[in-house]
Amino acid sequence: MPQALTALALALLFASTVAASGLTVTLAPNEQSILQGETPRFTVSIGATGPYSVLNLAKRRDLEDNFVQLIVENALGPASVPRFISDPGPTSASDYVKIDSGKSLTFEYSGYPFALSELPPDTYTVSIEYRSDWSAVPVVSNKVTLTVIR
Repeated sequence: MPQALTALALALLFASTVAASGLTVTLAPNEQSILQGETPRFTVSIGATGPYSVLNLAKRRDLEDNFVQLIVENALGPASVPRFISDPGPTSASDYVKIDSGKSLTFEYSGYPFALSELPPDTYTVSIEYRSDWSAVPVVSNKVTLTVIR
């Protein structure tokens, strides 16, 4: 019985990984500088290699904090970024959008619920982990550079 469960778990993991690999996540711009106390602005593009249904985060901004996980690092490793408490609203079928092969869904992203305006002066590497749905395996974006200046 344990071998059957292990095989099932591996099959589910493989299926999830294959499904997640149908998406690409691009964070832009590649480099930006902001003054300390300002909030950077990013553009996230979700591309698909085949028809794919994803939450429309361009429409449901209140769900960003649950489906987009920010990763901020400096030369010392993960940076400590204050986080606001956020409560997502319910989702329904109308919150999803189909991305056809070769197409993308693009939305603006401020890093919410992370308070990026609180970052001290330094150079940071920023990326995101994106989930297309509550149970989806996250897809990691490219890394971009954020410089906070005094």
